[in-house]
Amino acid sequence: MIKLFNEGIRRQIIAPMIVTMICAMIIIYSFLIYKNESNIIDSSVVFAKNNIEQYLTIRKYYTSNVINKILKYSDLEVNISLNDNPKAIPLPATMIHDLSDLLREKRSKIKLNLYSNYPFPNRENRVLDKFERESLLFLEKNPKGTFYKREMYESKDSVRVVIADVLSDNTCVSCHNSLANTPKNDWNLYDVRGALEIIVPIDEIVENNFNNTIQTVVLLFCILFISIFIIYLTINNKLLNSIERISTFVNNIKDGNLNDTVVIKQDNELQALSNNVNSMRISLKNTLNLLNEENKIRKKAEEDLFSLNEKLEDTIYNRTIELKKQNKELKTTVKRLENTQDDLTKSEKMANLGELVGGITHEINTPLGISITTASFIQNLTSDLEKIYNNEDMSEDEFESFIKSIKENIINILSSLNRVSITLNSFRDIALDQVIEEKRIFNIRTYLDEVLIALRHKTKKHKHEIIVDIDKTINIDSYPGYFYQIFTNLINNSYLHAFEGINEGKIFINMKKFDGHLELTYSDNGSGIQKEEIQEIFKAYYTTKRGSGGTGLGLGIVNDLITNKLNGSIKIDKEHTVGLRYIIIIPLEQ
Repeated sequence: MIKLFNEGIRRQIIAPMIVTMICAMIIIYSFLIYKNESNIIDSSVVFAKNNIEQYLTIRKYYTSNVINKILKYSDLEVNISLNDNPKAIPLPATMIHDLSDLLREKRSKIKLNLYSNYPFPNRENRVLDKFERESLLFLEKNPKGTFYKREMYESKDSVRVVIADVLSDNTCVSCHNSLANTPKNDWNLYDVRGALEIIVPIDEIVENNFNNTIQTVVLLFCILFISIFIIYLTINNKLLNSIERISTFVNNIKDGNLNDTVVIKQDNELQALSNNVNSMRISLKNTLNLLNEENKIRKKAEEDLFSLNEKLEDTIYNRTIELKKQNKELKTTVKRLENTQDDLTKSEKMANLGELVGGITHEINTPLGISITTASFIQNLTSDLEKIYNNEDMSEDEFESFIKSIKENIINILSSLNRVSITLNSFRDIALDQVIEEKRIFNIRTYLDEVLIALRHKTKKHKHEIIVDIDKTINIDSYPGYFYQIFTNLINNSYLHAFEGINEGKIFINMKKFDGHLELTYSDNGSGIQKEEIQEIFKAYYTTKRGSGGTGLGLGIVNDLITNKLNGSIKIDKEHTVGLRYIIIIPLEQ
């Protein structure tokens, strides 16, 4: 029994069954007690009513067949008292009282009472108890009803049953109204004269019922206990023992015993569970064997790895020394590359300056050649004039023609020299800006015109058009050399890349001045670039024309000048569908 309640699953099964059995016994006991006592009371009421009906039948018979004949054919009197008159016979009610007294004398268990709110003088001193008063009130309202209660009467558990004593015969009415000592003389037929009570003691019946109920409950308890015990034994043999075997088997597996086998021969889920556990054991055993093999391999690998690590440490040490040496060389190489990049940038700048010089030289040669040719012509003309003058063979018309020709050629010389002067002035400003990075105030539109003059030797070879839309009043305090390089590289990039295969391209240069910054928009209607090239286009040395004149420095220099030198920004308008469109923002405060 201790084992029964100490082990988990048995206790979980048997404890609820015992609790349920005890609760059932309590409920059954309470129900039987209540139901049997209710039946006892109901039976007592029926018994009492039957007895009362018998007494009423006897009284009615006594009234009809005795009282009426005596009053009619005899000199006997009907009176409430029989002691003083030997010729008196009792009234029907008196007969009931006498029977009640007789039953008391015989110590009958059944008690009979007759009482009324209007007793005869010989009984007017009688005091009605609470039940009797309540019964009279009830019967006055319900003459045909039955009033009963279970209560202690003369120290005994009893059922008191009362029905109405109704004046159901005219003889009774006349008698009660005509008696000299009647308490009331206006009785009518079917009036409630009083109450007839039967008292049935039930203490012995209740005690017997209690004993029978206890016996019944004990019998049921034994039956239920035996049933539960049989059920438990069945569950224990068919279920719990098998579960214990499986549990023990699993614990053995947990402890490392993988050689045993559990066999459950039952046509239920436990057999399937045992088969699954056996399969798990086999799988686990195979897995452990595999892990052992892998563990051996891993140990060997660890040993090899340890040996390799020792060798690797030496290799790493030697390699570290070598890498430090290479790192030092790499730093030197990076420094050289940085210097090379600066040199390339300077070379690009000097190349632009050299190209500018070549262009300026070309631009100057033409007007200078015209000036020299015209001066030679004037010199020859002057020699001819001198000869004519010395020979005194000059006419007035020849002199005027000579003067006119001199004037026209001097005008050509002055125009060519003026063109040379303008070109040299532009070259001077631009060249100085390239060599000396000095901040100064300049007119951006005028400066762009000078840049276009400097690039005329290249642009005039093509039919492309450069359209400038810049307010001539925009003056800025900045670095003009940077703007020259920006404009030059953008225009060169359009001519080299955008207008390849295009005879008449167009370049649009727009600039607006806002509070705090300039917005420069440069666009062309050339071939444009692929979307994937947009992220690469501003990187240094990136070019799609390598080997065909492209160095990859142009837009890289532009991006560096705008972002690093001028603290601005440059981006490509991705929504522009024809050619390329650059949006450049340059702050005025630099």
